[in-house]
Amino acid sequence: MYPLDPNLVIPAQSQISHWAYYRLLMTLNYRNPAVLFITLLGIGALIGPLGLLGFPVLSLATFFAGYALLFPLVIYFQSLRSYRVTKFLQEVVHYEFTPVQISVRGVSFESALRWTSLYQVVELKTWFLLYSTHITAFFVPKASFASAEDQKQFKNIIIATPGIRKEINP
Repeated sequence: MYPLDPNLVIPAQSQISHWAYYRLLMTLNYRNPAVLFITLLGIGALIGPLGLLGFPVLSLATFFAGYALLFPLVIYFQSLRSYRVTKFLQEVVHYEFTPVQISVRGVSFESALRWTSLYQVVELKTWFLLYSTHITAFFVPKASFASAEDQKQFKNIIIATPGIRKEINP
């Protein structure tokens, strides 16, 4: 990390497809250990009736098998409905990140907030999630940055900001 230039402005632009939004929601759901555990039980329940694990065919295992099959479908249809209803998910979104604030604007909205007002920042493989509360977040695809250097400076701003929870890869 190096000292931040107070005049630094990092632009980014993105438009999230429904498929990318669905994959993000799947990633967020399957990061939960309980969801992962129940899904693994469901996979076991699917294999069990084949005689490999000895589950009775009609039992609690049927519930877990149904869960393993239906949960991704439920997430898909909820994401589709949410994507269609929420206009800012469909719009081209322009971001400007400075050491002090985050500006986000699209065709139907405009927002600005200070870094210090964030609750948490999480880095995933292809996303940055900027949580303003424990359930509300801005989704910033890593591909929306113009360069790897912009992404590095963005991470430096996050690291340098006190008072927010950070899950950032080094």
